[in-house]
Amino acid sequence: MDVARTNGVGLEAIEVPGGQHGFDSLDHTKESRAAVARAMIWVAGALREG
Repeated sequence: MDVARTNGVGLEAIEVPGGQHGFDSLDHTKESRAAVARAMIWVAGALREG
């Protein structure tokens, strides 16, 4: 993340403390769903700003 910031790259980390690799398709907890929704909203916004 430091390298991205140094080079002016927009980067946002979505923290999911209770998550695990594949959490978006493996265990559909409320926390997992919220993280995926937040990521999709971020991507859609980035594409609109394009």
